Amino acid sequence: MRNKAFSILVLVTTAFIMAGCGNDIESPAKSTWGKTFGGAGDDFGIDIKTTSVGEIIILGQGQNLASDSSFTRVIKLSADGIILFDRTIKTRRFSVPNGLMLNATDEIIVFGKTYDIEGESNSYILNLSSSDGSINWEKVHDLGIGDEITGMIGGENGKYLAVGNLKNEDGGFPGAGLQMSVVIEFSSTGDLLGSGHYIRFYDPGLISKGISIDKNGNYLVLAATSPSVSPYENDTYRGFSYFYMRKDNFGQIYFAYTLDFEIENIANSTGSYAQKMDGSDVAFLMASGTSAGGAKSQTILHELNLSSSDDPMNASFIDIFAKDLLLTAEGNFILVGDQASTRDLMVKKVGPGLVEEWSKVFGGKNRDTGSGIIQIGDYYYILGSTESEGAGLNDIWVLKIDASGNL
Repeated sequence: MRNKAFSILVLVTTAFIMAGCGNDIESPAKSTWGKTFGGAGDDFGIDIKTTSVGEIIILGQGQNLASDSSFTRVIKLSADGIILFDRTIKTRRFSVPNGLMLNATDEIIVFGKTYDIEGESNSYILNLSSSDGSINWEKVHDLGIGDEITGMIGGENGKYLAVGNLKNEDGGFPGAGLQMSVVIEFSSTGDLLGSGHYIRFYDPGLISKGISIDKNGNYLVLAATSPSVSPYENDTYRGFSYFYMRKDNFGQIYFAYTLDFEIENIANSTGSYAQKMDGSDVAFLMASGTSAGGAKSQTILHELNLSSSDDPMNASFIDIFAKDLLLTAEGNFILVGDQASTRDLMVKKVGPGLVEEWSKVFGGKNRDTGSGIIQIGDYYYILGSTESEGAGLNDIWVLKIDASGNL
């Protein structure tokens, strides 16, 4: 049994620390908690990562309607939820962060797009110190009309590989004027190393959402929204695709797989890629879609074995529009996203056989959404946005839940 005086000291100290951390909804006696980070305008949770020493990096997007501006926000927390820094970057009037990654030395790389005064976007990369959030360098690249970076991973010799989108300007090619995907290589300081390899010979209108690398380092895996069967009508999509490209020739598709949705009129879709770390060639593909207005949603989990023709496992969940996937060391899956019926943040655990074990819903009377997940020890850290728990219009929302999904 713990010393009673020590327990009282812990409670008092915890209550004092949490009083300075924004809007908290946890009981000080609990190891789980929920926190919001906001301001006068809207703040949205975009991405979450963990450093090599177990600290939490949160990427947010802030919007100020009064000044018609959008900016990047980066918050660093300890595993206990203590703010280590909260950095707002307003070097551009209108920047839209799409994601973040950490390099080998834990420097923070933010990628997305920024707009010029004419309204066309350009690709945007930002490198921040993980110690205090100060800017190491900032790069803007004009890759084409309406370009952006949607995913980035570390490459060899400190280089970066990124995937993005731009408008197809080739009038002689089917799908002219539509979005197309591009894979780009950058130097360690964010300089463009090549003109990119355009994925233009497979499904014009393809919109990339992310990039991964397989465990053997041989293939890049491009995740992208696949166009509808009736091409380009009503902005609907039929499925979500994954493209394997050899790392030494990432302009050539080696293998492609598309997961088709069962619900109609998909207006927004995304996906996530996870691979077993047990020496096998088994990967898991996730595809999520939601209809216009969010009335219907579907998330598909699919097992893909690249070295076997065995029938794969496949599961579908119609109560969640999942935006991130975590594959645990035990072979469980944790899905984070939105529940359409309640407009709440949802966390779902799926076992190794792709059978649902539990679902948890967090939220209030207004709209609350989930966007990312990491694991530190026995706890899951969920990133989202809330209109219910914060003082602003929308606030960044971080939840620390236990292995059973309890807050």
